[in-house]
Amino acid sequence: MSEPENKKINKRKYWQDQIQKWQESNLSQSVFCNQAGIKLPTFVYWRGLLLNSENKNINKFVPLKIVKDAISNETNAKIQIKLTTGHVVYLPIELGINEIAKLIHSLGLPHD
Repeated sequence: MSEPENKKINKRKYWQDQIQKWQESNLSQSVFCNQAGIKLPTFVYWRGLLLNSENKNINKFVPLKIVKDAISNETNAKIQIKLTTGHVVYLPIELGINEIAKLIHSLGLPHD
């Protein structure tokens, strides 16, 4: 194996290890990166890259919890989506299912 191929494999392994440590830490990405001395955008890039390469053409479903009491007739009612990154997205309740599906799909794509 050539030296550049070795470096590429070592770099990939390093980031796989960092992502595993982050998952085991139960910390947000930003807190983990801060403690590990890693730049958050670099971590996010590698996480997206590795997720895409490992999960090509695989649909993943995550648990969805619907809280009946949270559904309201109020005009300012919002749908709350908690992301695995720790971020929370609030959507207007009148937003259609197609728009929500497009948004969720977009959130799963790698970002520049």
